[in-house]
Amino acid sequence: MEITLRRANMADLDPFLAIRNSDFVLRYNCMQPLTAEKARLALAQDAADPHCFYIDLHGRMIGAIYFSQDDLRFGVNALSVSYYLSQDCARRGYMSQALSQALAVVFSEDVALVSARVFSENTASIRLLKGLGFQQEGFLRHAVRAYGDIVYDDTLWALFKTDFLRRDPA
Repeated sequence: MEITLRRANMADLDPFLAIRNSDFVLRYNCMQPLTAEKARLALAQDAADPHCFYIDLHGRMIGAIYFSQDDLRFGVNALSVSYYLSQDCARRGYMSQALSQALAVVFSEDVALVSARVFSENTASIRLLKGLGFQQEGFLRHAVRAYGDIVYDDTLWALFKTDFLRRDPA
């Protein structure tokens, strides 16, 4: 698989809008559709964020990974990860490869752990996190009212830097 991680740029506007506003992506993310104007602003913010990675496959933007401060923890160096991928590229191993690369980057910094919140119905994302070594930490019932006015339960996951560095890359 020939994916690379890179910074966002304005040439990503059309694929970004198509992927980001797709029902496939909105279904399991806490987001609303973007207008072209808001997408331009988001791209500019993403381009300036050192913890934002766009996933590129043979010159085409196919998804994104975002790391931000973990709001569930206090006083520890922890980041939270969110991500999405275009539907035509889903379940092909691209996100696993991309997230592994992105985790290597953030764990090269002074980060102790990375957490993730995943809707309990999002079995593909749960499999992805388990495959990367994340451990389930909890379950939050009736946690998020998301796109389509659906209320989801959340599963809470974490991967410690020490566990990531110890893992078998094979």
